[in-house]
Amino acid sequence: MLFSLNQIRSTLPSRLENPPHKQWPEQTQAAIAILWGLLIYPQLDKDIKKQWNAMEYITLSRFHDLFDAYSCDQSTEELLELLVEHDYIRIDDQNRIRSGTHLFSAVHALRMYRFFRSSVLSRKLFQALQKTSSSS
Repeated sequence: MLFSLNQIRSTLPSRLENPPHKQWPEQTQAAIAILWGLLIYPQLDKDIKKQWNAMEYITLSRFHDLFDAYSCDQSTEELLELLVEHDYIRIDDQNRIRSGTHLFSAVHALRMYRFFRSSVLSRKLFQALQKTSSSS
């Protein structure tokens, strides 16, 4: 991908004074930033939602496809469990991953929105998502 883990995770501003993700490994913080871009950003930017036909969820299999490359110190299952446990994401009965409360409340949306709007990261994320969906 175009950005390193450190570059992605450094974009993760917080709204809370001491959010749990600040203590987590950089690949976990990067995953939160990426998930914010996939699940929250399209809800705020209707042009992106329309252009990339973005949904308000990603499938569990796409999650594994996207995050296997970033899972250095932990498996994607461990990453998934941590994010679910702290309500950054939720998994429904159809194995779709949706945003949890902390993806909305712990991440500073205005700063993240500005970053995604002014960078190529959102375009790269949606291109990667389309590649994984067409190869499935």
